[in-house]
Amino acid sequence: LTYKWYSDKEGYLGTGDNISLSLSTGGNHTISLNVSDNSGNFGVSYRTISINNIPPTVSIHQPLELSVHNFGDNISFNGSASDSDGFIANYTWKANSTVINSDSSANSQNVSSSFNHSSLAIGTFLINFTVWDNDGAQTEENKTIRINSEPTANIISPIDGSSYGVDENITFNGSGTDINGSITSYNWSVDGFQLGSTSTFNTSFSIVGTKTVVLTVTDDLNANGSTSIDINILPVIDSCTTIDNSGSYLLGQKIGRAHV
Repeated sequence: LTYKWYSDKEGYLGTGDNISLSLSTGGNHTISLNVSDNSGNFGVSYRTISINNIPPTVSIHQPLELSVHNFGDNISFNGSASDSDGFIANYTWKANSTVINSDSSANSQNVSSSFNHSSLAIGTFLINFTVWDNDGAQTEENKTIRINSEPTANIISPIDGSSYGVDENITFNGSGTDINGSITSYNWSVDGFQLGSTSTFNTSFSIVGTKTVVLTVTDDLNANGSTSIDINILPVIDSCTTIDNSGSYLLGQKIGRAHV
């Protein structure tokens, strides 16, 4: 007698009246045993068995959990999945309930998914990566990220283009706004050197020239916003006496002292 075994899902399984093997596809299998003799007579017997499916595994590599991204950033998304007893049939990425990427015909035992997305609004999002295997088993992973709005810096005083004398006391006053948080720090600078770290302060300059003043504000999610103005620092003449409209001076007359 000749014995041949078949599965309706995996096809030919082997020969012999007693075989041992592992089935790689989960779900219900119809097993058939075909028996024939050397005269051409044969018979068939069927039995249905159930194989437990092993769900796929999935992992989100990017973005990181609780990461913060500025509004409009081109965010990198990267994930992988595998199925030990079949293959990944399809997958979807969602931001909250909105699908941002998918593949309905992945059809591979190991899947890597990478893309960029820049259209998330300001707020908090649950990033979901869900995969399905060829037997319908589903596995998912979630990461929470936040989309932040950069703060806005505003210099109230001094006014852009205004002029002051050497060593003159100047009041600096600024503010910051953040539509989805709060301002946590102020930094005033000129040519990379810090002038102050509060919203309002006073200082003076001892060197003449045009100064570019930069105000940078930082919000509670560590995002920065900056603005700048130019002010002019002029020399100071202590005294000056002219004797006529020509601008001539008396011999030996003290013209003045310029601070530079």
